[in-house]
Amino acid sequence: MDLIQKIRERAKGTKKTVVLAEGHDERVVQAAIVIRREKLADVILLGNEDKIKEKAQGPIFLA
Repeated sequence: MDLIQKIRERAKGTKKTVVLAEGHDERVVQAAIVIRREKLADVILLGNEDKIKEKAQGPIFLA
């Protein structure tokens, strides 16, 4: 088992909340989507709500 897989397994068992700054950044939004999709944690994105929603609706995230 690689390091990332170990981290994922530990995270699934604890179900914490993660706060990510710069929520308007596409990389941060993408990370939040992966975290939620894999049920690793609850996610709070900090930033302008409209900009975050706009980024989350982009074609890269809807796949």
